Amino acid sequence: MSTAFVGQIQPFAFSFAPRYWAHCNGNLLSIAQYNALYQLIGTIYGGDGRTTFALPDLRGRAPMQFGNGPGLSPAVMGEKAGQQSVTLLQTQMPIHNHTVGAVQALGTVNEPNGAYYAADSSGQDRIYSTNPPNT
Repeated sequence: MSTAFVGQIQPFAFSFAPRYWAHCNGNLLSIAQYNALYQLIGTIYGGDGRTTFALPDLRGRAPMQFGNGPGLSPAVMGEKAGQQSVTLLQTQMPIHNHTVGAVQALGTVNEPNGAYYAADSSGQDRIYSTNPPNT
């Protein structure tokens, strides 16, 4: 990973905060101890602004860019909005469809662009990739 910026929010695929990182869980931090971060985010996410400031609380949430989007309500930096879970009703879903092309022949290419779903060229059914992860 390249050098991180002070105040950068970064997801990690493990349960602990790496060295020099903190969880976005709303914790109060000391302004004296974390002054560089305080200079960037101030009390946008909480704290008294004299001795403490707060980290964003993203538990059960996803970060969103502040500002105005076409056809959207303005989003204010530090604003908490939304719900942790929502059940959509059929009446809330626009009418749409998805087209999937497929053939019964064996696959002949490894590149999916412009290709159709096809039978595995080894003749075996596989429901997972045998390729190594992109790390």
